[in-house]
Amino acid sequence: MMVLTLAIILSADVVSPTEQPIAFDIAHHMRTWSSIAFYLAMSINFLVALFYPFDKGSDYVASISLKTSLLLWLVFGACCMSLLYLRTYFKQVLVLVGILAIVRAVITLGIQPTFSVLGFLQVMNKLVFIFSLVLNKGILHNRKTSQFSLFYRVVVGDNELLYHWFYLSLCLFGWMVHEFLYSFLLFDIVARYDTLRNVIKSVTRNLKSILLTAILALILIFLYSIFGYIFFPGDFLMPTHPNDLQSCTSESCTEPDNGWEVHMESSCSTLFMCIITTLKEGVRAGGGISDVLRKPHSQEPLFFVRFLYDLSFFLIVIIIIIQNLIFGVIIDTFADLRAEKNRKEEMLKNTCFICGLERVKFENKEVTFEEHIKHEHSLWHYLFFIVYIKTKESTEFTGPESYVSDMINTSPPDLEWFPRLRCMSLNTEEAENTEQNEMKELRDQLNDTNQVVKQLSSQLSELRDRMMEHRKNQQRSYVQRIQQLGNLHNRTQSTPQTAPGTSNSPFVAQRPE
Repeated sequence: MMVLTLAIILSADVVSPTEQPIAFDIAHHMRTWSSIAFYLAMSINFLVALFYPFDKGSDYVASISLKTSLLLWLVFGACCMSLLYLRTYFKQVLVLVGILAIVRAVITLGIQPTFSVLGFLQVMNKLVFIFSLVLNKGILHNRKTSQFSLFYRVVVGDNELLYHWFYLSLCLFGWMVHEFLYSFLLFDIVARYDTLRNVIKSVTRNLKSILLTAILALILIFLYSIFGYIFFPGDFLMPTHPNDLQSCTSESCTEPDNGWEVHMESSCSTLFMCIITTLKEGVRAGGGISDVLRKPHSQEPLFFVRFLYDLSFFLIVIIIIIQNLIFGVIIDTFADLRAEKNRKEEMLKNTCFICGLERVKFENKEVTFEEHIKHEHSLWHYLFFIVYIKTKESTEFTGPESYVSDMINTSPPDLEWFPRLRCMSLNTEEAENTEQNEMKELRDQLNDTNQVVKQLSSQLSELRDRMMEHRKNQQRSYVQRIQQLGNLHNRTQSTPQTAPGTSNSPFVAQRPE
């Protein structure tokens, strides 16, 4: 069956809703096949838990009355009719119908036939899921590769596919070998929910630190075992209930006539047994090793030694090593994983996955953040474009398509063709705002220039007035000087002439003797 599935997968081509509608529908409902596989695994394990072994469970099913059977038929029919009207709770009602159908099949067909039918449906559903997963991963889109390369990529080339092939093998072994193998399918719940994956990661992420701390705890237990073996081996007395083989059969055990006998056995006769007892009883006990050892009397010579032994074991091994170090590392790692998950969800909620712009950038804008991530930078539009590029012949590429194809085919893919921290709506608004800001700046500069011109004009007029005033003062002073000179000249002409060598004029210098 697995070989037939591989042959079908390898012969499949690229899924197209027009060329291959059946394959397209199978790939489109991949999550539905995954949910059906999980619910079938839960139903099968529920039947095993209730009715195994099936020969005894059949007697219980046969004892169901006719009224109960008719009531189940009525409830089943009512749920089937409600599927036509309860569109809001369609999935929940569908799950309820499936459960009632299984119960109805158990009553009508029996447990073993119902179990076989469910096992067969689980195998077939898992094959369909693997086929849809291969188609959704796009492994078969490149038909130029060899069949061996495709076989390797489908079987062991992908970790997720490898996990589901192992899941399918468990379904086959549980269907054909033994029913208990179906119990391992329940671990699929870890792969379905992120919270449970974080629980596993809280241990595996700091596994080295946890292992080193556990080794330190083992060393301390070994030292405490040596100390207990040397000083008080007689305190390691454990009550035991010996197995009476005569009162136990392959099906049940009956209490002996004299009751269960309790024997006190020394569990520290050898150092190895002392280590096993300290490890098994001391770590599991809430108060440490003192909860399982003999209670000493206060007058015993080693009473205080025993007191320090019990108290130090409780404080160091139980409190510090196990509760604070090991459990503390696990709890802190789980808290960090939860905070990281919340941070990622907050980032995806308030940040555009394509351009990286935050929600705050779109406040008081014409385009809201929701419209931006839905229309401008839709994640699905980019995904469809990448799938379109991968499925299109390279000879038919346009210029931009060739550029994007070269980018996404590199290892790792180059994302330079993504619009980082920009988008058309904000760029348009920013351009308009920039133009308005430039006009405002020009207007402000013009106003400033007018103010400067006015100031210079006022200063120039003031300077011109000063110059005119200065010229008037100079002219006035020149006129006064000329008048003085004219008055002086008239005065000299009106006075009599003096003797030679003398002069009354103040402007004539005296000649020295």
